[in-house]
Amino acid sequence: MRKIILIITILAFTTSCNFKKKPEFQRIDNVGVIEANLSEVSLKADAVFKNLNHLGGKLKTDNIDVFIDNQLIAKVSSEEFKVPARDEFTIPLMVKFDASKLINGNKNGLLGSLVKQLLNQKVNVQFKGELSYTIAGFKAVYPIDHIEEIEIK
Repeated sequence: MRKIILIITILAFTTSCNFKKKPEFQRIDNVGVIEANLSEVSLKADAVFKNLNHLGGKLKTDNIDVFIDNQLIAKVSSEEFKVPARDEFTIPLMVKFDASKLINGNKNGLLGSLVKQLLNQKVNVQFKGELSYTIAGFKAVYPIDHIEEIEIK
């Protein structure tokens, strides 16, 4: 009798808990400038996911590069993120880089005019790379490739 109860419990647990499905990547939202001055620029974006699983997991964002006007500027820095079960969630993607990279990458002329442009400049920001999701030995990789024009003030 104990063996039957144990088998039924194991079957109920394994059939009711989906963890072989990876969370669905929905979109990149809220790309914008947090802070911009003559020495440093800070950008942020939100990667939006939906997890239909009964269990959570972990997402890593180590392999995402940030390009501004097709020039590699920085890598996304983030800690490992715990994925909630059966919920929509966002992962903040934070980027800080030296403002001189933005100025040196611009091909429009004198440094003085570039500094003026930096105070009110539209640029194409691209997040490109991979997010990796892991749970109980299962791993899935999400390709990220999002371009958006933002204004740096």
